[in-house]
Amino acid sequence: MLRPAATSVGPVLAEIRGGVGMGATGAALLAALPGLSFALAGSVAARLGHRIGPACGLALAAVIGAVGLLGRSISTSAAPFLALSVVGLCGAGLGNVLVPMAIKQRFGLHAHRWTGIYVILLPIGALLPQVLAPGIITAGGSWRQSLALWGWGAMVSAVPWIAVVVNARWRPGKGPEHGSVASVAVLARGEDRGEAESPARSAPGPGLADMARNPRARSMGLFFGIQSMHAYVTFAYLPQIFRDAGLSLASAALLLAGFSLCGTLAGLMVPTIVARARDVGPWMLGLIALLVPGYLGLLLAPTALAWLWVVLLGLAGCTFQVVLVLVTARTRDYRVTAALSGFTQSLGYAMASAGPFLIGWLYGVAGGWRLPLIVLLASVIPMAWFGWRICKPGYLDDELTTYQAASLQTV
Repeated sequence: MLRPAATSVGPVLAEIRGGVGMGATGAALLAALPGLSFALAGSVAARLGHRIGPACGLALAAVIGAVGLLGRSISTSAAPFLALSVVGLCGAGLGNVLVPMAIKQRFGLHAHRWTGIYVILLPIGALLPQVLAPGIITAGGSWRQSLALWGWGAMVSAVPWIAVVVNARWRPGKGPEHGSVASVAVLARGEDRGEAESPARSAPGPGLADMARNPRARSMGLFFGIQSMHAYVTFAYLPQIFRDAGLSLASAALLLAGFSLCGTLAGLMVPTIVARARDVGPWMLGLIALLVPGYLGLLLAPTALAWLWVVLLGLAGCTFQVVLVLVTARTRDYRVTAALSGFTQSLGYAMASAGPFLIGWLYGVAGGWRLPLIVLLASVIPMAWFGWRICKPGYLDDELTTYQAASLQTV
């Protein structure tokens, strides 16, 4: 549900604009909504998860997402379509933060392994709309059916979390065994492996302001913002770069699908790398470095080795999975995980939402892709700097202020 909420519009954007009467300005706003909505949801998700528990929060997020995604599929004008898109995307944005929180609370210091499974599934979710939407249209369906599919998917994803919440409500027994259904139910109550919640445990975790004062958290948010900007720009403009270079629409669309597929396959390596590598930094820098020949290829000879440039950019894109795994690998307490995840995504997505606007504006000013690609190349330098910083060993919990550390030690 998380990724299709953002990526299901692109393949049928032309049909949506015709169906709801959306102009160029509305389309540009629609392109920016995922980043803006994820940033908004990320700023409140950690507190929501602490107040009602991650399982209950995830059930609520899925329902909110389903309402928004299904609602926009039946909208007849641009304004309600955009408004309901915000609702659906905010549901997905809440899930972006609450899933790592739930994993960290349940699996503790082993959470990065399970987060690895989560980050493997994310790009698959992003790829599915690109593959299925054209088939739905070709089979005689409409853009409304294509969008509604993911709304129903969000509704289905709510069912297991609602079951966890209900199970926790009616099975309050103490000390459930590890791995039992009752042990899963503790997620809904905001407890950790069946232990009763103590006053110390109920203390709120650090907030966004606390994260903003921490160098590691700031670096993670800034890295996430630059990385997401590259991803959003690629999804928005890569087909047009190839079409302007002389390739057909079908070839450009196939290359974009190849970009997503490469990121998905490369993401399979991420959990193993983070779990086994003594120093993740060289791996991170190696992946980031792939952006340089990728963008240079698009700049100097976009059609000569088009698939090579796409593969390089796709492999570099799995730095997204790396940073998500590091959110759990560099924290101990699940409340710190939630705070770091919320801060990283709220700051990162707010930055990323400006990417398509900036690159589109530069394209209009320069009349071509040379200047935008040079700007993207230049942004690789700060991306590498922040990427190196966030890979340093240690836990964010140890870098909090004395007051925060004292409030979390007893957990």
